[in-house]
Amino acid sequence: MAASTLRLGDGSDHEEIVNAEDLCLEPPATGFADEEWTLQIECKGASRQRDIAELMIDKAYITFVNLCVLKDKLGYSVRDFMYYKRRCATGVASLQEIDYEHQAREMVRDNESERKVRLIMAKESLKDLSVSITPIKRTREQQQEDLPCVQEGLDAYKVMILTMMSVLQRKMKEMKVAKQGKIGLLMHAVLKKQEMRIKSGCQKLPIEFSSRLGGPVGVNYHSFVDEVVMFTRKRAPLIGVQSWKDVHESVQEAIVTDMKNRWDFGNIPEAQVDKKILGIARSRYAGWRSTLSATYKAYESDVERAKHKPADVDSVEWHYLMKYFATEKFQTVSKKNSACRGNQQVQHGGGPKPFSQHSYEKRNPETGEEPNDIELWMITHSKNGKWSNPSSQDVYENAVLNLNAKQTELKRDRLTDVEQNILFQSSYR
Repeated sequence: MAASTLRLGDGSDHEEIVNAEDLCLEPPATGFADEEWTLQIECKGASRQRDIAELMIDKAYITFVNLCVLKDKLGYSVRDFMYYKRRCATGVASLQEIDYEHQAREMVRDNESERKVRLIMAKESLKDLSVSITPIKRTREQQQEDLPCVQEGLDAYKVMILTMMSVLQRKMKEMKVAKQGKIGLLMHAVLKKQEMRIKSGCQKLPIEFSSRLGGPVGVNYHSFVDEVVMFTRKRAPLIGVQSWKDVHESVQEAIVTDMKNRWDFGNIPEAQVDKKILGIARSRYAGWRSTLSATYKAYESDVERAKHKPADVDSVEWHYLMKYFATEKFQTVSKKNSACRGNQQVQHGGGPKPFSQHSYEKRNPETGEEPNDIELWMITHSKNGKWSNPSSQDVYENAVLNLNAKQTELKRDRLTDVEQNILFQSSYR
């Protein structure tokens, strides 16, 4: 049994049917369960203007990864909320938020007898967590005794899919728009890493840090940073704050907790782990606000800015930011920062990869030692023997001259890496 169809309703008689295979759901790692389940999704505040989405699907497809895919397809971002209804009494349910894979598995266990999951996706956190739910009138076993079981063969299923494809092509182009842009790429990267967690049977992935520079390194460094960004954008507010220092301590603690629940930090002391996570969060939060500011500057009027609202903020947040970016205080600071960036003559050529990862990749394979500052400067500011710009070359050559002079003065063939680093930093300044 494979995924069947997604039905999107808008509260009227109109119904849009989408082939679930075209939703790019991750296939089950352990094969199909041959149990058809129903996912009924109530959409609150979604941009696609759909009230209800209903999906008939094999039980094996119901994973946190695929719930996040559906969330993305229905017009929600990583900052939005997802709940499921857990029965507590006849006709009454409590809303349980779904943020992790273990919560998705618990949701499936809670609905084993009914084989129907009722989800709510919302742009804002829901205050009333007690909701109504349709009472269970009859058991599945009783229904199966009364109703004949009709099973379509695989060939019939294939014919149905091929027939639907020509009708659904235009609709699927609209569905795929959500995967474009930075927030879509970020979500895709995070979901792929979550898939690795599921397939390996481990909820936590290991992360290493550079022994010399302190940044995240290794095969998982990029995914680690992506998830810090995801939780920072989900937790940290844009309204009422001007910089990271205004973000409340409880929000910072929540980001740290989110990351600790998903990553294995080995024997690194807890205080250091917190510092490393929040260091990345602070830097990426500032970068996010800078990107939003750049979008504001790209248009001449608030009407145009409102039309080009970034996908990762809602309308209220964007309205607030437009007013804030227009203030005299912000404009003064922004012009000052732009002037400082314009005076920077040194440019590295290492791309988006952090210096810590460059250093990690160039470490000595026998001793594990990483390059010193002078060596790392050449690695990150030149490519194939060509410097990224003349100023970067000048810094390197000046540091080498000072190094040779110091070694001659001390009558030594080579200074220690620590001494070379100190000398380079003084030369660079």
